[in-house]
Amino acid sequence: MAVTKVSAMYPFAEQFLVTSEADTSITLVTHNADVIICGCQVEIVTAATGSANLSVGAGADADGLIAASDATAVAGTIYGDAVGDLGDDWKVATGASSGYCIMPGGAKYVANTAITFVLSAAPTTEGVYAINVWGFCMAAE
Repeated sequence: MAVTKVSAMYPFAEQFLVTSEADTSITLVTHNADVIICGCQVEIVTAATGSANLSVGAGADADGLIAASDATAVAGTIYGDAVGDLGDDWKVATGASSGYCIMPGGAKYVANTAITFVLSAAPTTEGVYAINVWGFCMAAE
């Protein structure tokens, strides 16, 4: 049996410092096809005021990585370190523990995929958020 190397995958870890823009979706990065996202966390650096939830999505799923979480929580609050924070792309087993919530096996996105950040409503004052995304991407050939 012949073996043919198709491609190489390399780990990545990216951090974005984002100031919200009312309820406008912000594209953080667009990954090439076949990226595997293994984890995502959001830390509130400066809380928004008013009433709004934040979400981090992948592709067409606006809350696939981090589900609706309070954008007005105190500075230092982290989302993505507990199973309840994670969006539906995670498919985490019910017995998963808190800490770094890493998707078992990760989620592979077969098309070019934009990672996005959005608030559910325009806050009274905008917030600042540190967003970490990590996983594996295809090597440029």
